[in-house]
Amino acid sequence: MNAAKKALARDVNIGGDKSKRDKVHLPGHVAASLNWNMLRELNQDKYSVEIVDGMKTIVCKLKPNTFKLKSCAYPVDATKIPQWFQDLPFDHDLMEQTIVDKKLDNLIGVLNWDMSDANASETFDNLFDL
Repeated sequence: MNAAKKALARDVNIGGDKSKRDKVHLPGHVAASLNWNMLRELNQDKYSVEIVDGMKTIVCKLKPNTFKLKSCAYPVDATKIPQWFQDLPFDHDLMEQTIVDKKLDNLIGVLNWDMSDANASETFDNLFDL
């Protein structure tokens, strides 16, 4: 990664010294892909593939961390997930909310069902009672 890309990644993800109005705003999947490439290089990982334009990726949300990264993507066609990626502090609740809950809301929302108590623990148990 050249110096310009590192500076861009730092300014976008870590905050940098730029004011908010001067900051570059990237789509989430682009920033997450840049984070993969940056972490891959920081960990001197020559085995994992670099994410380039047009690749399909999966974006994983992160908990607060030392790099101040909000997310990190990985290539869909990766044959092996590196250990440095597995060690990241994933925000499982946020990923569940964005992956499962939003998708279900998109599908079921058009039916106008009242799903206000869907998160109650007894809902799942009652669903399968005979």
